[in-house]
Formats: sequence, structure tokens, C-alpha cells
Amino acid sequence: MIGLHVLVGLMMLVLFGMSPDRVGFSPFISVLANVSFLYVFYIGIRREYAWVAIAFLLFCIFDIFSALTGGLELTNLVNLADAVLSFVAICGIVIWFRDRPTTESPA
Repeated sequence: MIGLHVLVGLMMLVLFGMSPDRVGFSPFISVLANVSFLYVFYIGIRREYAWVAIAFLLFCIFDIFSALTGGLELTNLVNLADAVLSFVAICGIVIWFRDRPTTESPA
């Protein structure tokens, strides 16, 4: 997900540089915010903090709903691909929570 957001951010930066009417940086700033949130989630999940996993789960649910409200359009294609990655992340978090008690107990 981080790679997809970085790629989209770079594409937006290039398109912004080529655009003659300078629309604004607000979409680029939202992509940077998403990348920073995802990086913080990545660090927290690597350290196995449960509260970070729950916050990431809520972020993924919001990401799926925001992509689905955009509809099936060509301009929303990247958001739909990100929604698929969010669904895969949700499945991974659910599996992680399910298997976590067995890994914490002594064998």
C-alpha cells in the first residue's frame, strides 16, 4: 500500500509540474498524509502493537468505503486497487489477531 501511494504521489507531482494552470497541492498533500500514516502503521505493526493494528484496521475500512463511493470509473481505478489491498490487509490483521493468543502462550 505504501508503494502504491508513493507511486500515485510521484505521478501527481509530475502531472502538477506539467500542468499549466497549477491546480493546487491538496491532492498531493493528502497522498503524503496517507503515506506517513501507513509508515507509522507499518512501524507499529512490526513491533506487534495491538492498538496500531486496530487503528490500521479502521483506516483500511475507511479506505474501502471511500473507494466504493467513487464508483466504477477510470479516475477511481487507483482507489479501487488500493481498496483491494486494504481488504487483503484486513484479512491479514484478522488472521494475526486469531493466531496471536497461540503464539503468546508458552509451548
